[in-house]
Amino acid sequence: MVLSRPPELVRPEPPITPPLAPRTTTLGLPERPWWADDERTGWEPSVPRRVALFTETFLPRVDGIVNTLCWTLKGLVAAGCEPLVVAPVGNTEEFLGVRVVGASSAQFPLYSEVRLAAIGPGIWRQLDEFRPDLIHLVGPVTNGLSGLLYAQARGLPVVSSFHTDLPRYSHHYSLGWLESGLWRALRAIHNRCAVTLCPSHTLIRQLRGHGFERLRYWSRGVDAEQFSPARRSATMRARLGGVDGTPLLLFVGRLAREKRVDQLVALLRGMPNARLAIVGDGPARAELEAQFGDLPVTFTGYLRGAELAAAYASSDLFVFPSDSEAFGNVVLEAMASGLPVVAAAAGGVLDLVAPEETGLLVAPGDAAELEVAVRRYLNDPELHRRHAAAARAAALARTWERQQQLLLRHYSSVMAARSPRAA
Repeated sequence: MVLSRPPELVRPEPPITPPLAPRTTTLGLPERPWWADDERTGWEPSVPRRVALFTETFLPRVDGIVNTLCWTLKGLVAAGCEPLVVAPVGNTEEFLGVRVVGASSAQFPLYSEVRLAAIGPGIWRQLDEFRPDLIHLVGPVTNGLSGLLYAQARGLPVVSSFHTDLPRYSHHYSLGWLESGLWRALRAIHNRCAVTLCPSHTLIRQLRGHGFERLRYWSRGVDAEQFSPARRSATMRARLGGVDGTPLLLFVGRLAREKRVDQLVALLRGMPNARLAIVGDGPARAELEAQFGDLPVTFTGYLRGAELAAAYASSDLFVFPSDSEAFGNVVLEAMASGLPVVAAAAGGVLDLVAPEETGLLVAPGDAAELEVAVRRYLNDPELHRRHAAAARAAALARTWERQQQLLLRHYSSVMAARSPRAA
């Protein structure tokens, strides 16, 4: 039986007035003494005009950090700021007119998709020519450490944002002995920043327990027009392996050990009447394909844009066993698409899924409880309908516009707290 879909809902929020009037900016603006004064005609002193963002990953890679960074850049450009991105070499060189500077990097031996970068003298010179007002370290590791060192040398304020629970990841690669060292290293970087921005309240509590200071909330949004039940497609459903009368389960995410996708093998073996679509790619794909064997599973690889939106909307239920999410962008995208969620009760997912309202949460690592939760939806179409509608309504309240505004307010508070001649 194919589960019913919720009706399209109206966005329940008023129009948003941007904190800064949109303006056209160019690099030909009148020069000012860099980091020495705030005499900038037509510009609010507490708002950074030029922001350099250091990231460990960028386009064309597909993950939650890149998605967040792209929306962040859109918001900064719309607000009249001039961002610059410093990312490992080999990534996209420009996005929305924003220049991306490539830092020398080397492949991380334990994860082929990750490159460890660090800036050299040439990038220091480019940064000096750019004259940033503020440095933002996006999920800092090696490249973020370079950004911190540059900011300290130039007396610039630094904001960091926490995106990935690297210490927990270590356990999935038989490197649990590294966990305490990773916490010390990350704490040393983040506690040297003016603030650390966290996407969920669960993460804030976790980081406080590990001695992180000056934590602030900055969540994520979703494009509820792109991710919508209206994107449902019979063609996409067939492509995902859905057939008439057969429930179609969906997982979206990077295929790596920390996502715990292998837990879905037992789930599918216990439910021969269901099918599963796995959207994404990564270092664990070949291993997972072997584990699922001849089970009714479709691996699509990465999907983007309209295809990704159609994949969500054309499925019946989102299953997400990962227990190491700092936020869980894909969970929010599934909710916006009108899918109830069955997920592990851990990490940022706890901020997104309201148990017995928009989805069901299960004990992390409990495959049996996961199967029970999925069966509840398949056996109770009315429960599925109610939770699907509630999931969509909850997602509508989480817009990127609001998160872009919140980020600018965090930037402004850091700038305002800094002495005008701190450098």
